[in-house]
Amino acid sequence: MIEIAFPGMGKRQSVGGNKMITGVDYVFYSSRKPFDIESHFISSLKMKWETPVIDEFERTDYRLDLFFAKDKEMYSLFDENGYCLNKHSEGCFMLVSSMLKQLESKIKILDITYPESRRNTEPYSSTIMLRDIWEYTLVLPSEITEGDFSRDIYIYLENSLR
Repeated sequence: MIEIAFPGMGKRQSVGGNKMITGVDYVFYSSRKPFDIESHFISSLKMKWETPVIDEFERTDYRLDLFFAKDKEMYSLFDENGYCLNKHSEGCFMLVSSMLKQLESKIKILDITYPESRRNTEPYSSTIMLRDIWEYTLVLPSEITEGDFSRDIYIYLENSLR
């Protein structure tokens, strides 16, 4: 199993005339299909939100887009508030999964977390060449360093992909 996480952050920006925030993107690559991790991820989320609203934007053999809100109220306010955090420091988020037939990239390895025998490796440049890989984009209402909510959702996805 190949699992590579490349947390990249999207930009926060105003949309139109309002102050809607488009969210912060974190990108992961994995050989695991979203259909295989979906129930684990949702079960983890239900530890935080007992009855989340989950809107399936797209489900095909090559793509799965899921939108999450804590409840109907949060869902209904999305058009107005976007990915903003509410007074409880929670907000809507989205998981976009798409199949890439081929991925080739020059990367910088900063450290290896698994296998343990390769930990504490000095940084080095590398090239990855992968086929039939899934790209996951997790769109969160804040950076994972800004609070517990976004960090927890990030960890739920990380654990589901392991």
